[in-house]
Amino acid sequence: MKIINRGIEKFKDADLTIIDSEGRHKLNEELMRNINAVCMEIEPEKTLLVLDGTIGQQAGEHAEAFRKSCGVNGVIMAKMDGSAKGGGALSACSATKSPVYFIGVGEHISDLEEFNPERFVSKLIGFGDLQGLLEKAKEVEIDEETAKRMMSGKFSLNDLYEQIEQMGKMGPLKKVMDMLPFSVNVPKDMLQLQEGKLKSYRYCMDSMTKEEMRDPDIIKRSRIERIARGSGTGTEDVRELLRYYRKMKKMMKTVGSGRKLEQIMKRLGNMGI
Repeated sequence: MKIINRGIEKFKDADLTIIDSEGRHKLNEELMRNINAVCMEIEPEKTLLVLDGTIGQQAGEHAEAFRKSCGVNGVIMAKMDGSAKGGGALSACSATKSPVYFIGVGEHISDLEEFNPERFVSKLIGFGDLQGLLEKAKEVEIDEETAKRMMSGKFSLNDLYEQIEQMGKMGPLKKVMDMLPFSVNVPKDMLQLQEGKLKSYRYCMDSMTKEEMRDPDIIKRSRIERIARGSGTGTEDVRELLRYYRKMKKMMKTVGSGRKLEQIMKRLGNMGI
């Protein structure tokens, strides 16, 4: 309690003070008594229970124990970026008679999302989260014409360069693709691209001529070697970029073709966009 009280005093002028009680299990009676004492002492405005999204139906019993111990009145579901569907959240909410405030969909601070029931259910049943995708697009000011070319699969390395720049701002490709209202088979290596790899791609493209950026098909062995020397990368890095470009074109042609594109446009229309 001494540490907590010092912290409360130090941040007494802050708009929000968060006290982390650390992980504990309902079967550990000593730790449960400890959290009860802390709660009685500081009388928090909100007591949020953080649950593992994979816990399943045990969440109900777990939440009930914490409700009795420290008066839980809100739930946060973590690890929702995996296969977990959050069914345990229903049990936890029922036991504590409180709502879900946030869900964790990754390892970073930006991956803690405010819980929106409509969007969550929409993604759960395969309709995606177009509203969330559009909000992200507005945040990074994505060019509409470039986006159309990308969706049609008819884009150059110039367009890809711009999209790589924006991708880092929107988040991982897998998270963005999860927002689309249909199942898209994205190659695993494309989903796992790291920031360092994207930087390498940008260096390669910075070393290309305008003609090569417009028409990558003309890039053969001699050009690859020149681009590698000019960018300070290896020839395999340049070839990897070209493979990524072709895979991206193939994938986007599938995404943007026929009925699937019509589905997106229809959803956008229903949103009044």
